[in-house]
Order: sequence, then structure tokens, then C-alpha cells
Amino acid sequence: MRAIQNHYVQVESPLNLAKSVLETNSTIYKIRSNCEQTQKNFDATCNQAGSILDKKPTTYKVAIIAIHIFRAIAILGMIEMTPFSPLTSLAILIPASLLYRAAVERFCTFRFTLPALVGGTAMWMTKQALISLAVKSAFSSIGTLFAAGLAVSSLAGYLIYICYLSHFDIERRMQNLQKSCCS
Repeated sequence: MRAIQNHYVQVESPLNLAKSVLETNSTIYKIRSNCEQTQKNFDATCNQAGSILDKKPTTYKVAIIAIHIFRAIAILGMIEMTPFSPLTSLAILIPASLLYRAAVERFCTFRFTLPALVGGTAMWMTKQALISLAVKSAFSSIGTLFAAGLAVSSLAGYLIYICYLSHFDIERRMQNLQKSCCS
């Protein structure tokens, strides 16, 4: 019985135990210090990039539009790649996006969740319409041509909306940067 206990539980001297605890604490401290230094470097890089974008509002707007499109493509991927039907995926994504907007994005300067959901849905609808236009099946009747046109116009409307939203958000940010504490 004693041999089995010694096999599972190694009895160390208090000195070795203290040494291993100190080594572990030292390792944890080094890892934490490295993480903190990496975070400081990352913050400095982001602040430097942010100040460059603050001086170039057009570049800033293009970057925000690109982020909107990237997130919409991610939503499109979630709609198409989940094991559920696209409509079931949308039924899951709508409340999830609303919850994310209420819980997280209320603290953010830029809000991407709901525009990304609309954009991903518009891309999904437009994909089907572009395929039907490419194979010319959209021209088989006025109804299918109208449906394809409506789907394509939803993507055009989304693109116009994110351009307007990005312009408005950046202009508002630029006005806030120009205000001083005494104005």
C-alpha cells in the first residue's frame, strides 16, 4: 500500500517545494511582463496609426468601409457555412447581433454589428441574383428579373449606407478632435 502511495504522490522536501514554487512564480512573472510589454508596444503602434488616420480622414473612411465589408463577408460566411439552412442561420444571427450590440457595442465609437448583418444578408441575396443574371435565367420573366434587380439593389443600398455611415462617423470624430476644452 505504501509503494502505491509513493508512486502517485511524490514527497518532496520543503526546500525543493519552495524552490519549485519560486521558479513557477518567476516564470509566471516573466510571462506576465512579456505580455504587458507586448500590449504596450501594440498600444503604441495603434496610437501611432490612429494619429496618422486622424490627419487623413479620407484614408480613415476607406479603412472603416473596408472593415464594414470584411465583417459583412464574415456574416455571409456564417450564413453559408453553418450546418443549418441559411434562413435558420439568419434566425440565429439576428438575436445574437442584437445582443452583441446591446452588450458590447454600446461602448464603441464605431458600431459594425447590425450593418454587417444587413450587409451579409444583402450579399447572400445578391449572390443568388448574380448567378441567375449570369446564366440568364433572370430574364425568363418580369418577376424573376424584378427579384434579381431587387436583390442587387439591396447590396447597392448597403454599400451606399456604409459609405454614408462611415463619412458621418469620421466627420463627427474629426469635429470632436478639433474641439478644445475651452470651446
